[in-house]
Amino acid sequence: MNTTGSFGDPEAAAHSTPSAESDDPSGSGPSPPPDFRNDPLDVAALPQLDEDHYQALHPAYRTVRVLTTVSGWLGVTVVTILAAQLAPAPAWVETLAIITALVLTVGATVLVWVEYAYRGWTLREHDVSFRRGFLSRSVTTVPFSRVQHVSVSAGAIERAFRLASLEIFTAGSGSADLVVPGLSPATAERTREMVLSRTRLDG
Repeated sequence: MNTTGSFGDPEAAAHSTPSAESDDPSGSGPSPPPDFRNDPLDVAALPQLDEDHYQALHPAYRTVRVLTTVSGWLGVTVVTILAAQLAPAPAWVETLAIITALVLTVGATVLVWVEYAYRGWTLREHDVSFRRGFLSRSVTTVPFSRVQHVSVSAGAIERAFRLASLEIFTAGSGSADLVVPGLSPATAERTREMVLSRTRLDG
């Protein structure tokens, strides 16, 4: 019986192709290409988000924020008053609870009023950013290459003040990754179209 192949044939085995394991005697895996570089970057030379580039939100948005905050905390105050009247507690406890609720309402309202000045948004060539926060600040940036969907929404209070919010979704996200509130409906719609056009270019 005559079979083909290199098994049992020393001459054929000598001319057989070596396995991939022989390319790396050390066994540590494939080597990087000879022109591979991984130089450190100068953090100070990276582009910065200039504070002057942020655009302020619509002035009516401050009013909306104050109204929603006051209504929410007044609700807490009313519940506190009712609970203090129904509970068998001394009069001073009821007075203290009411004063505490009112102080918290005023404090939250002042904080919202001041925090408005620290909210802003900016569009750059390849991304959109939104900042917020007074005591604790945060900046959210979404590159156009990651954008999957953009929408404009407006709740009942926003519609009453002729405001809208821009919502930006990225790939694999079930909720908006970036929301820019306090825009006029016209500005929100123009920005939506602009972001979608840039997404098609960068994507």
